[in-house]
Amino acid sequence: MKFYLIVLVFLSLPVLAQNTFTDIAPSSGIYHIYSDVSPTGGVSFSDFNQDGWDDLTFSSDKDSLIQFYLNQEGVFQKVDLGIDNRETVMQILWVDYDNDGDKDLYVNAYEGVNRLYQNQGLLQFLDVTTESGLPEERYLSYGACWGDYDRDGWLDLYVQERKGPQLAAENRNRLYRNNTNGTFSEVTDLTNTAVVGRKPFCASFSDFNNDMWPDIYIANDKLSVNTLLINQKDGTFFDASSSAGADLEMNAMCVTIGDYDANGWQDIYITNTEEGNKLLRNLGPSGSTGIEFEEVAVSTGTEFNGIGWGSSFLDSDNDGDLDLYVCGMDIGIDAVTSALYRNNGSGNFTKLPAFLGDTVVSHSNALGDVNNDGYPDIVVSNFSPFPAQIWQNSGGDQHWLKVRLTGVISNREGIGSRIEVYSGDNYQVRYTYCGIGFLGQNSDTEIFGVGNAILIDSIRITWPTGHQDKFYELAPDQKLSIIEGSSTNGEIRIDPEIEQTTARRNFDLQSVVVDLFPNPGADHIHIGHNAEGPVNVEVRSLSGKLIFEEKSLTQPVIRLNTETWIPGTYLIRIQNQQKQSALRLWYKQ
Repeated sequence: MKFYLIVLVFLSLPVLAQNTFTDIAPSSGIYHIYSDVSPTGGVSFSDFNQDGWDDLTFSSDKDSLIQFYLNQEGVFQKVDLGIDNRETVMQILWVDYDNDGDKDLYVNAYEGVNRLYQNQGLLQFLDVTTESGLPEERYLSYGACWGDYDRDGWLDLYVQERKGPQLAAENRNRLYRNNTNGTFSEVTDLTNTAVVGRKPFCASFSDFNNDMWPDIYIANDKLSVNTLLINQKDGTFFDASSSAGADLEMNAMCVTIGDYDANGWQDIYITNTEEGNKLLRNLGPSGSTGIEFEEVAVSTGTEFNGIGWGSSFLDSDNDGDLDLYVCGMDIGIDAVTSALYRNNGSGNFTKLPAFLGDTVVSHSNALGDVNNDGYPDIVVSNFSPFPAQIWQNSGGDQHWLKVRLTGVISNREGIGSRIEVYSGDNYQVRYTYCGIGFLGQNSDTEIFGVGNAILIDSIRITWPTGHQDKFYELAPDQKLSIIEGSSTNGEIRIDPEIEQTTARRNFDLQSVVVDLFPNPGADHIHIGHNAEGPVNVEVRSLSGKLIFEEKSLTQPVIRLNTETWIPGTYLIRIQNQQKQSALRLWYKQ
């Protein structure tokens, strides 16, 4: 029998005040500003060089370059990645669309061409827009997002297209299916995802009915009614906006998604003009279409009533529930400026005073962890004449858990996974995204606050394949890099529903057979495999720390000296030249 000692703490407002945010952009050497003729742009907090530290990327206005800042253990350094894009860039999304293990770059342009840059390795980029089959026509494009709508292991692209005020009736969204070979095919009409004639600002993939098939919610501007598209599992979507109570008529700017009330269902927050922001609480399996929402912004205290733009759910104080940060564009003593809403743990929020200096024209934001202290930080993109801000969290004594995913049969970044954390009576669930909010991209490492809990009972990851990995009795204050299949000795159980729609995979685990002996072992391990040609070998601890890596090994049996390795469980991956791989667990005594 297992016994757990869990301490669950609900903090009062005086204690909450100790959790503060300070703008470190000036001291970090980051000065980014848009001209007053630009319609504003987005920001990414993604770790684009994959060294475990969240980097920053700022979009650019016309005739300027995209700005890249490398995070070197908490200190930012501006770098030139050789991307000569001088259009008005709106959305910036780092994404591994080709499943090769490094970050590629996709950018949305305003009155320009949306472009895809493939990472050739070592952050060397090639513009592959033409070769990929993505369109090169020029139009007003604000948002975009990536998700695996057909769950075939490859990320697909959804773009919000606006023709301009005179051609509003022709506005449409566009869905591009990943062909797995570096190219894309437009499937908008086939999938019923165009939603023609509205004024889309941004959208996001998510799973609102908990069936693991990515749905879509679209924020539409100028009272043109927001849209909820439910995935029908057969390559098409159904417009459930009205039947689910999600067809809000508003000046919608932003789609923010999170389970703020910890009932296991994803809720939606949408920013608006002075009439007030909206919060759609997901009621779960109800209604004629199996999903229903109720609007609760006023009753929860999150209506804002300013000109809201970007917003993000985050656990700012690591107490185990989701708070809410909202960007506002009004300035002045009596203006409704940007705000942090602290979750009271009862389904309601308390609006806290603005951060010192956070009274500027703010548009988009993104979440990350500048100094890897386990507390979320916020980067904000502002409108001229105000420069961007990096709000660093002062932290505290609350515990946390950071989780980063790597897919094997699922897409490489695990986008569209469901992560559940159990700690005593506290339950949290997150869905993983590539593009959310207004022109934002959050870190691909999720931060879970667990309050004063000294033990995390369990964590469960449900991957897009349907496979589940489970881990038990985890210490807090650590980062877990979890590979799909790592809790099941490399065996990945695929949802039968996927096999009915597609048989394509980015990895075929049966193509590479691996034997480990002795297992358990002590001072050495032999790795036997059946791969033809050279193989790459990678060994990591369960926390994700790289222990050993060697490429282009030709021996059919590889011997590693493990005398200096500490006792425990290790993940061993073998990959052939066709990028087929096998993942196995090895136990050091």
